[in-house]
Amino acid sequence: MNKLVKNFDSSTIATIIAIFVGAFIAAGGGLGGGGIFVPVFILLLDFDAKSAAALSQATIAGGSIVNLIMNFREYHPNENRSHRPLTDFNTILILEPMLLGGTVFGVLLNEILPDPIILVCLILVLTIALYRMVKKGISQWKKENEEKARARQLENGDSMINQASMMGADNSRYSTSTKPVDEDYQQLHDGDNIESAVDIELLARKCGQTPLNLQNELTVEEMKELEGLVDKESQVWMPMLFMSAVWIIVSIFALLKSGDFVSVETCSATYWLFEFGIFPCLFIITFFIARMNMNRYNRKKELGWKPAEGDIEWNIKRSIIYPSIGALSGLLGGLLGI
Repeated sequence: MNKLVKNFDSSTIATIIAIFVGAFIAAGGGLGGGGIFVPVFILLLDFDAKSAAALSQATIAGGSIVNLIMNFREYHPNENRSHRPLTDFNTILILEPMLLGGTVFGVLLNEILPDPIILVCLILVLTIALYRMVKKGISQWKKENEEKARARQLENGDSMINQASMMGADNSRYSTSTKPVDEDYQQLHDGDNIESAVDIELLARKCGQTPLNLQNELTVEEMKELEGLVDKESQVWMPMLFMSAVWIIVSIFALLKSGDFVSVETCSATYWLFEFGIFPCLFIITFFIARMNMNRYNRKKELGWKPAEGDIEWNIKRSIIYPSIGALSGLLGGLLGI
């Protein structure tokens, strides 16, 4: 590890450039960058696999903090759901506890397994990841080309319709007929409380619904309940506090296990208690967060809310699969530094 500081030579400069480029690519693709950092540290700085994984984790942590701060200012790309932050914090909430649990177990395996096995696992994981990434990229490229082709066809069709309507307008230029008032709009705004109608329009836009449907299908109390549930989609600091609490709990167990605050012998009963005692806590936290997400999602749908494109339909199956994926990701991150 001292080679990076004491011998500031051409390999160190090449490493800095490679890490900069890798972090640039990883940030743009929403990746941690460990798949780039670990091979760079091993090949250019001649680090062993365990040291490369540890340094990669520290590098990823720094980059992740910067990316999180930058994304705080971004909002959902769907203009009707622009009240949401770009980052889906509810999904992070259900992933984070088991991700940290997997990381704890991955770090333990990193300490136990020899370097050759870690290198083989790294090569296998990166090969599979590269294959899936290329396959996904090709699929996404084809999908975008098809969407562009459809958009061009729609534009051509719209231009022909506009030309026909302009010809019709010329023929009826001197017509004295008036456009009838839209009945839906008139029905929505009938009544003395105009501000309430404006609120219904805003709520309907956030829910992917029409104002008239909400007004006809929901009572005033149900609309207030739906408005409260939709407003929770824009919360940022509350999920961050929950995630910080989970991180603090995991950190406390790690510090206690280290023996810096209490006397703990390696591989003693107390040591293993601090090592694995965190898992019941993480399971309980994940269970309550998953149940909260499912209840909130189902209740919004009952009140007429429609999910946007890309929204996760929270059910029992996904509430099990997603934390499991988070745990596997954390294990690979702790073991391989990716």
